[in-house]
Amino acid sequence: MLRLLRVAVLLAVVAATLATRSASAHAEFVTADPAPGAALTTAPTQVRIVFTQAIARSSTIVVTGPDGRVVSGATTVSGNVATVSVQATAPGVYQVQWANTSLEDGHERSGAFQFTVVAARPPAVPGLPAQAAPPATMPRTGTGPAESAAPSAVSASLVGAIALIPAVTRLLLRRRRYGHKG
Repeated sequence: MLRLLRVAVLLAVVAATLATRSASAHAEFVTADPAPGAALTTAPTQVRIVFTQAIARSSTIVVTGPDGRVVSGATTVSGNVATVSVQATAPGVYQVQWANTSLEDGHERSGAFQFTVVAARPPAVPGLPAQAAPPATMPRTGTGPAESAAPSAVSASLVGAIALIPAVTRLLLRRRRYGHKG
């Protein structure tokens, strides 16, 4: 009886471990420079994004300027870092869209955020009131899409293992009641 219970618990632990590894296997967004929502007084010359694991060279970053035109060059990838040169000259909101493929599991991820280049304030003139400062940050649009609700094989295994626990427990209790040894 105790042996069957141990097997059921072991199966549940293995399934939970596999599900945890699978969930963390994507190359997730960690940080960016400029940061999502940043307000900059000087336009950046590049956008750099760091992910949780190494990504494929086919991963991309596209930066769109305030007028809707692409202002970024070709994306370069080194390990878990993607970088793109940017020719941002005009003040305004810049959209950053990224897409990557994990080298660990081949899963694709994508996301977007924005930063703002604000016009530099003119120097203060004595005797005139100071101008109000521009907003410090812009709202963040997100770093990636919502995870799919479709169950994976690992999550199905986890659900199956958890569902087995009450059945095995009931079997063990029934065998105990009738004097069987397991």
